[in-house]
Amino acid sequence: MMRPLAAIVLIASMLCAGCTFERAWDAAGVAPEGGVAGQWEGIWKSDKSRSHGGLRCAIRQISPDTCEAYFHATHGVVFALNQQVNMRVWRADGDWQFSGSEDLGVMNGGLFEYNGHLHGDRFTATYRSPVDFGTFILTRVHGDVVSPPATRAATAPASH
Repeated sequence: MMRPLAAIVLIASMLCAGCTFERAWDAAGVAPEGGVAGQWEGIWKSDKSRSHGGLRCAIRQISPDTCEAYFHATHGVVFALNQQVNMRVWRADGDWQFSGSEDLGVMNGGLFEYNGHLHGDRFTATYRSPVDFGTFILTRVHGDVVSPPATRAATAPASH
């Protein structure tokens, strides 16, 4: 049985992880087209398990070749995961390309590797970890968009 203090700490850490994403989302705002920064919204799909869910991403350019990306992924109406990663970005053939890796820890699948590209208002990436592989498909958010309640579910603690 979970002790009351442990339950409070768990709930507080879940809420804090959600607050970190929401702050990043609000700070990213609706960025001008043509760059990487801004708010992105779409889906993730596992090619291994056929699972899928909602995905939001707030991207901030921190140097000419690095972006900080905050992801908020949902699965069903209850489970959500927030994760921050640094993406290496570069221009190639008129599109933005990106890649990177992040150790999400044993509980979240280990080493997570990804690469993809942004073409106009479309963000497409593939990911691979020791336990899963799949695709992210997002589009740039235009104007004042309010995400559906399912993407604002209770959140699991972030690794960072």
